[in-house]
Amino acid sequence: MSGQGLGNRMITRHMKLLTVALSAFFLVLIATYLSMERLYIKNVNMVAREHLQESQDLFNAHVAFDTEKLTAVLSMFLGNEEFKQLFAEGDREKLYKKGLPLYTMLHERHGITHFYFHLPDGTNFLRLHDRQLYGDEIRRETLKTAVVTGKMAVGIELGKTSFALRIVSPYYHGSRLIGYVEIGEEIDHFLDLLQKRKKDVFAILAEKSVLSRDEWIASQKRRGLPADWDVLSHHAWVTFPDQKFLKGRYVTEAAIKPFEYELSIAPGAGDRAGDLIFGGFPLFDIQGKHVGVVVTLMDVSSQMQGLAQLRLMSMIIISVLLLLVMALAGYCVRRRGVGRRWERA
Repeated sequence: MSGQGLGNRMITRHMKLLTVALSAFFLVLIATYLSMERLYIKNVNMVAREHLQESQDLFNAHVAFDTEKLTAVLSMFLGNEEFKQLFAEGDREKLYKKGLPLYTMLHERHGITHFYFHLPDGTNFLRLHDRQLYGDEIRRETLKTAVVTGKMAVGIELGKTSFALRIVSPYYHGSRLIGYVEIGEEIDHFLDLLQKRKKDVFAILAEKSVLSRDEWIASQKRRGLPADWDVLSHHAWVTFPDQKFLKGRYVTEAAIKPFEYELSIAPGAGDRAGDLIFGGFPLFDIQGKHVGVVVTLMDVSSQMQGLAQLRLMSMIIISVLLLLVMALAGYCVRRRGVGRRWERA
């Protein structure tokens, strides 16, 4: 065989090897990219869950702190004999005039938004925060628990239109049970505190099953909030939703379903482009019944930027290593081919 023919065969063999090597390189690169993408999404979700856990822990810390505050306020009030006497006498007007300055002070200094006197059968006798509304039967679980246990009961519960942290205690005049006293505060300000600590936005949705449609619509209109009851099938806004929630169309029943029972990130949230990730955690009443969800759009831009840079650097390093391996393999093949030609010569 001539030297030219042998050389052509060697060139052909090298071209085939080069083609195989390049194909292998691109296949490995594609597989590496897909693996890095899956790892990136996993890391984004992990970062988002940690971020969301911090928000839930902070929310629970505010609840615990304000529970102690409400307990202290109510405990002090229970020792006032003048209020007991007026309530026992059944004089609603005198009780209101006596209690209004106290309620005003508690509202301004401690953020208390609800102050009730209930009769032993659970009928409301007086609302210091809403004088005109009385005589309705109170069916909330905090009152039921106080009735059954004979002790203070505290929990987050939905009123007619909004959530409040409530504490209820039996009310005695001497040894006689004259009714129950309840104080509470709306929990909207917890979201304000969270937003001051973070760049995130928060809102609360309630289960429609525990709301009155007509009362909810009337309340939303009074407060200047969206009053479209039919936006969602099972939940309704009870705080004003930031425009980011509405413009991004994040809030759907499918998206918030995982939030009903545990802290969670919305399905596919880590796949979406942008720096905001949608997540939430549940609200339970004193009996552990799911009554609503806290939803949030988390700003994880700094964390995502770091993960993106790490992904890019990893891809560059892997590509360089693969190129070096290919170059080394090509060099070895050429050396082997040269060695064989020398042997034949």
